[in-house]
Formats: sequence, C-alpha cells, structure tokens
Amino acid sequence: SMDQDEEDLQAICNWLRSSSQIVRWVKEDGLITQPVVNSYQNELVEAWRLECDDVISDSSGLSSPEQQGRKIYIKTQRESRRKDLAGSVPPTFVSDGQLHELADVEDIMTDKPRVIWNPLFVEQERSIGGAG
Repeated sequence: SMDQDEEDLQAICNWLRSSSQIVRWVKEDGLITQPVVNSYQNELVEAWRLECDDVISDSSGLSSPEQQGRKIYIKTQRESRRKDLAGSVPPTFVSDGQLHELADVEDIMTDKPRVIWNPLFVEQERSIGGAG
C-alpha cells in the first residue's frame, strides 16, 4: 500500500486533473454544462452522506475520527466511480478528484467542512501550491 505522502500527492494530482478536465468539458469543448456538473457533485454528496451515516452509526468499530474518515472516503470513492456524468462514467481520476473538490465545502446539514473525506488534503495542497 502507498504511504501517506504518496496518497496525499495522488489526491492532489487527481484534484488538479479533475478540475482542469471539468473546465475543459464545460468551457472549451462545450460537452457538458455547469448544471450537469453541479448535479453530479450533488450525487457524490448524497453518496458521502449515506456512507457517513453508516460508518458513524456502526458503533462496533469504535475507531478514531481519522479512521472513520478514511473508511467513509474509501466507501464513497468506490460508490462514486459508478456514477455517470452526462451519460457516461468518467475516468476514475475525475470522480476521485471531484470528491476532493467537495472536501472543503461546508455540509448544509452540519455546517462543518467535509474534510472528513481526506483530512490532510487542504493542508497538503496549500504547502505544495504555496497559496493559503
């Protein structure tokens, strides 16, 4: 298995590739519209919410928030790879990257950021990107 640094780097690469691919499809190629992207992201949020409820309600594991977050992320990632965008399933880097795209968005149900998907992602992105 990959060590944490490799996983973080992979997450950042997927996030960047996914973001630029979405922009290309929407703005440059005109293949999809922004409302279609928003709808796709909403489906990812719903998948996340279901996995989150399952993991958190399962008290048998009694794991740390980080372990719970990882479990929720992996389960959501698996589910998200089946979702289609504008009639076809996008490459896995797109679905994985879109999960990271949403990681910092505040959840309307909890008013807390969804960084539970990948808790270190934003800090890593800041340190590599230099912005913050």
